[in-house]
Amino acid sequence: MKEVVIVGAGFSGLVAAWWLQRDGFDVTVVEKSKQIGGLIFSQERSHGLVETAANGLLSSKLVEELFEDCGISIQVPRASARNRYIFCNRHISRWPLTLGETIVTILKLVRFSRCLPQPCESLQSWAERALGKAMADKVVATATLGIYAASAENLSANLIVGRFYSKNIFSRIQGRKSGTVSCKGGMGELLRRLRLRLENLGVKFQLEKTGLEAAMEATRVNVPVVLATSAWDAGEIVSALAANDNRTDLRRAALESITSVALNSVTMFFSCAPIQRGFGILFSQNEVIGESDGILGVLQNSEIFSDRVSSPDLHSETWIVGGAEHGSEMTRLGDEEIIELILKKRERMIDPKSRECFLEAFVTRWPRAIPLYDEQLEKAQPVLHKDEAGLILFGNYMGNLGLASIFESVKYLSDRLRSV
Repeated sequence: MKEVVIVGAGFSGLVAAWWLQRDGFDVTVVEKSKQIGGLIFSQERSHGLVETAANGLLSSKLVEELFEDCGISIQVPRASARNRYIFCNRHISRWPLTLGETIVTILKLVRFSRCLPQPCESLQSWAERALGKAMADKVVATATLGIYAASAENLSANLIVGRFYSKNIFSRIQGRKSGTVSCKGGMGELLRRLRLRLENLGVKFQLEKTGLEAAMEATRVNVPVVLATSAWDAGEIVSALAANDNRTDLRRAALESITSVALNSVTMFFSCAPIQRGFGILFSQNEVIGESDGILGVLQNSEIFSDRVSSPDLHSETWIVGGAEHGSEMTRLGDEEIIELILKKRERMIDPKSRECFLEAFVTRWPRAIPLYDEQLEKAQPVLHKDEAGLILFGNYMGNLGLASIFESVKYLSDRLRSV
């Protein structure tokens, strides 16, 4: 069995360990903190479940295999979760385009396959060419806020939609379930059960050990290392190793060029649900058709999965606040200030009785939550994918943002490891 050391016990590190051990590798996972999970953590509170980051991931055959291997029942969304809303032009709707704008979009779709994104083209520019300005402003720019937390002008079209034009795109094989899935107890429970399964399979865990220490020990005896950390932690490790060996590693500069996006996750409980019930609502940050205030969207947890509240008459939401444009200023605000901003917006746009129904809230701050998928990250990709000196970079900055995309990319880890 070929040995491998995985640095980082967040989602990326744990799914990498799961894939590699079943592919015949002898795996050791190293984590600098006392607990696993990274950004993902779930906790039962008096009114229901609080999750600090993702509340689920897109189902696939591979995801179903993971759940089955860990002995976990898959939790599928409730029927109400089919409703997804966008707020722009002062109202909430499932389809914000007018009839005329919809016709223009349909006509544009005829030439969609020929509208390849150009090198370093912004998502906004590509969407206007491929789908029309109304679709770009109201749907594309607003929808991508829920994943990339940045304006379409600052996002790379190649990184976000380029894969759909590629002949080499890996396919996500659909399983028996579809859409977003989770488990009872939330995503934190999934990772806890995954760790137990890995330990039963012989994967070794070393907590409270620095990634640099582990990487230096492994490379000294020619054991390959998978850096499944954030881009910034990976940059520090790559930089230190390169300095220790008196060599230049181009990946160091590429990692240092990645910009971080600050986000706050605010789970709120209410004594009653709003009129618009569904998966959630995304708020346009375009100042003409929306508000550039850093309140990006809300997930209605208790409408997505059952057992997310302690009583059937309660309602649970998670608000995403911050992003590339407002993340720094939002992170500096106190918890009460953030909660007040959300309640004011919720009163105006969703439910005028928001303050009367409000019960409690829990704020989680991530000063460096995700990488900014901008032109700079696009330029860095060729260098980041060069596996050299026994080091493989693996994380959400490698062109795959989102748990499902990261999960599917583990299928290429074995070949990458065997080549270093």
